[in-house]
Amino acid sequence: MKIHKLGKKPAKVDARTLKLSKYLRLPAPPAPPSPPSEVSWITHVRNWPMFMNDRIGDCVPAGAAHAVEQWTQYACGQEAAITDAQVLKAYEDVGGYDPDDPSTDQGCSMLDMLKYWRKAGIGGHKILAFVSVDQKNLTEVAQAIMLFGNVYAGVQLPLSAQGADKWTVADGGI
Repeated sequence: MKIHKLGKKPAKVDARTLKLSKYLRLPAPPAPPSPPSEVSWITHVRNWPMFMNDRIGDCVPAGAAHAVEQWTQYACGQEAAITDAQVLKAYEDVGGYDPDDPSTDQGCSMLDMLKYWRKAGIGGHKILAFVSVDQKNLTEVAQAIMLFGNVYAGVQLPLSAQGADKWTVADGGI
């Protein structure tokens, strides 16, 4: 059983964050078609490195790096070569992590990471913008995945979840 470090801090909300639903309702261009029942946006990515997430709580910048790998693979035919050092730099910048001080291994806010990713980039790759997706609207989640290849999402798990074979979601919600 492999244990991974947890590192997503509680969600932050910024009222200025754009909402995908607003853009899905625009009169022109036409609304996106219904999402397919199944599609894989990961099968052509050859390498999914840990980016040290088995040793430190850098899952938030590691997730961003995985999205860069995925997007570059599907857009260019070859995934970007993101390094541990580049992910570590993002974790240091966003999460305040200092490799010489284990007490600073406290994770990151996803919103802070998105803002950093837009301004500074991960391994030289920046995003132009980001939107929030209503996680309770599964059609909107599926449309976001259909349009953008993924949804940058995280869950807040207790330490007791490490090593569990399965989890139960309370009230059937997300």
